[in-house]
Amino acid sequence: MKGGVIGIAKPNLYDDELRIVRDNSFRAAVEPAFALAEIEYGRIDFGLVGGSVQIYEINSNPTISLPTEHPSPARVESYRIYRQNFLAALIAIDSTEEAGPCRNSPRSRNPLRRAYRSLLSRLR
Repeated sequence: MKGGVIGIAKPNLYDDELRIVRDNSFRAAVEPAFALAEIEYGRIDFGLVGGSVQIYEINSNPTISLPTEHPSPARVESYRIYRQNFLAALIAIDSTEEAGPCRNSPRSRNPLRRAYRSLLSRLR
């Protein structure tokens, strides 16, 4: 089951998740994989093996979910930080058709632009 079962995890797991999301703990470890793959946008799946980051894949067309509710206050705060960071990233890459990363795609067909506009409409 990809979505999991709400309430099955212990509270300390949600506290650890919040620390990781807040500190962006693994950014330095995963950025080289994006650079090597020449991927500017995506979700990276990784785990820790023997204390070292092990990268499994980069999904360059991830499903975006913006949950707001959960029984754990720490998980709700992780969700809030995620939404805030995601919105900031989309704003940072937003550009006109004439310049920036979207210049080779028509506005209406660019998936990042659609995600950005959809997210803005839901969060503002």
